Order: sequence, then C-alpha cells, then structure tokens
Amino acid sequence: MALLDIENLKTYYFLPDSIVKAVDGVSLRIEEGEIVGLVGESGSGKSTLGLSILKLVPPPGRIVEGSIFFKGRDLVSLSEKEMEKIRGAQISMVFQDPLTSLDPLMRVGDQLVETIMAHREVSKSEAVELAKKYLEMVGIGGERFYDYPHQFSGGMRQRSMIAMAISTNPSLLIADEPTTALDVIVQAQIMKLFEKLRKELKLSIILITHDISVAMEIADKIGVMYAGQLVEFASSYEIYREPLHPYTKGLMEAVPNIELADMKLHYIPGDPPDLSNPPIGCRFAPRCKEKMDICEREVPPEIRVKDRFVRCFLYG
Repeated sequence: MALLDIENLKTYYFLPDSIVKAVDGVSLRIEEGEIVGLVGESGSGKSTLGLSILKLVPPPGRIVEGSIFFKGRDLVSLSEKEMEKIRGAQISMVFQDPLTSLDPLMRVGDQLVETIMAHREVSKSEAVELAKKYLEMVGIGGERFYDYPHQFSGGMRQRSMIAMAISTNPSLLIADEPTTALDVIVQAQIMKLFEKLRKELKLSIILITHDISVAMEIADKIGVMYAGQLVEFASSYEIYREPLHPYTKGLMEAVPNIELADMKLHYIPGDPPDLSNPPIGCRFAPRCKEKMDICEREVPPEIRVKDRFVRCFLYG
C-alpha cells in the first residue's frame, strides 16, 4: 500500500463570476521513503495540490471531487477535528516564505517548543532539548535557540522551518518552493538536507518547485504539472534521459548549461491558459510545437508507457 494515493483530485476556486480549476483530475502515488518532485510554471496548480492534501485550501477554494488516501484513510472524508490530528503530526508542510511563517515576536526555539508540545506528550524541558536537537539536525547550532527570526539569514530561517516541520516525526513532508529567493549555494545545502532527512528519518517528501533542475537533484520521481493537470510522471532518470511530453521537453531545454559558453537560452513561447476558461482539448496545445488537429478537439488520456505515464496524443 502506498503512503499517499491521490485519485482524480479536483480542487476549484469559486469566484463570483467564474470557477478556477486549479487542480483538475490529478492522480498521484507516493511510496514510503520516496522523494517526489512536483514541477511546473507558476499557476500550474502545484501549491494548491499541496494544500489540498492537508485540506488547507483557502476560501473560496474547495475540493469538489476525488480522494486522498494517506495510510489507507481518505483524508477528503475526514472532519476538521480528525484532520487536526494529522496536520503537523503525520503530514507537515514547509511554506514558501519562512519569514512570514515565523512569529517575529517569539524566539525561534520557543516556536519549536510550542510545535513539539502541541503534537507530542513531553514536558517543557524535554521539548526544549528536542528543539535544540532538531535545530542541530538541520545545521543550526543549539545556542541559536534563543535568537529571533530577524537574527537568522534567509537560509537559516528556511532550515528552522524544516526543523519545526520534522520535530513532530511526520511520515510525509510537503516542501512548497523551499529554495525560492535563496542563492544557489544555499539551495544546494537545502537539497542535501532533504536527502539527509529522508535517510535518517525515513521521511517521504513532496518537493514543489518551478525549477525542474532543482527537483532532479534529489527526487526519485518527478510529476510535471501544467494548467491544473499532471501531464507526465516518471522517474527522474527517465525524465532526464527521455522526456516524453512536449511541455516536459520545453522545461528541460530551458535549463541553462553553464559549461557551454555559446549556449542560447530556450523558453516556451506563449502564456499558460486561463484556468477559469481552459482551451478545449489539450491545454498545452496553443503553445505546443508538436500539436496535431486532434489536440485542439479532444482531451488527451493518460497513456501508460511501461511504468510511467504521459498525457499526450503523441503516444496514443
């Protein structure tokens, strides 16, 4: 049994004059101890998918269809009180901006202690020791326990949020754009930290990012999202060796190679579609170099190619 099994998930935002189909029929499986990268442009539905797993989609959004099985239980059917026992304790999330996630008036250590005591039956002194242990686990000295968020660098704030997320011993960690606004050296350190935590804590991780090269550093598998749909899902090696979907190919071509002095930067022409009025047929067709007539008339099905799948008529 998979740790997380999402089937035909649909999460829509109901606006006064339109319905935005942010996640529209996504199916995804994640095994224990696996790192899955979720990549795509801004607005592709990646963050909404992560929030849907925790049932934290802000109004006017809501899950309208599908199931999210976590350890055999369908989270969609659970009450808010039941979900409170799962959030943080079994599934944790690291949000995009650590500065806004941390209380500026509380010491970082006190915020860790508060999180630990909310989810684990320990005394205050035990929680303090655990907080220092988790700070050290993510590369922050225990003596920084008494510092405030403004005394931390961007990378340290992100590490402290990761420490807070793992301090409850979750089975699944959702990291939403954890390297945004960090320089490449700190990005690499955060990626190595995730790999270390996966090995030491047997943690499953969903890494949400717009940068496919970042995901390929540590992810076992990669799911490519476009316009609210998962258009390709395969191992990182297969995506690197032979991307199938034209959108995945475009993302791979857009990754710059610093070893080539005369390399031309590639980009995907056009803009993502309006998810309140997506195009008929394939949602990527207006930007696709390989589109056929059928692409503009019919929605492509999920085509299985060995142990991967792609949503494209090229493989029908």
